[in-house]
Parts: sequence; C-alpha cells; structure tokens
Amino acid sequence: MQLNTISLSTSGDNLLVRTYDPQEQLAANIANIAPVVSNRFIAIPSDT
Repeated sequence: MQLNTISLSTSGDNLLVRTYDPQEQLAANIANIAPVVSNRFIAIPSDT
C-alpha cells in the first residue's frame, strides 16, 4: 500500500507543492526521536 500526501502552502504569490513519501517521513521522525527514546525498542509495522 503506497500513500502519497501533498502539502500545499502559499508564500506570497508562490504556490509551493511538495510530495511526501510516508515511509521516508516516518524514518525521519524516528531519527529525530531516537535519541530521546534510545532506551526503548521501537517496532515499525510494515504492510509491504
């Protein structure tokens, strides 16, 4: 299952469009919080 979300934001007259790969975003989030919860195990469910 592949889901892609599109984030739209307006900056002045510019329309910014960015696509996110949810798995890459999840990996980035885990990388950010890993030092905080380094004493715990994190299980990542996979639906592939």
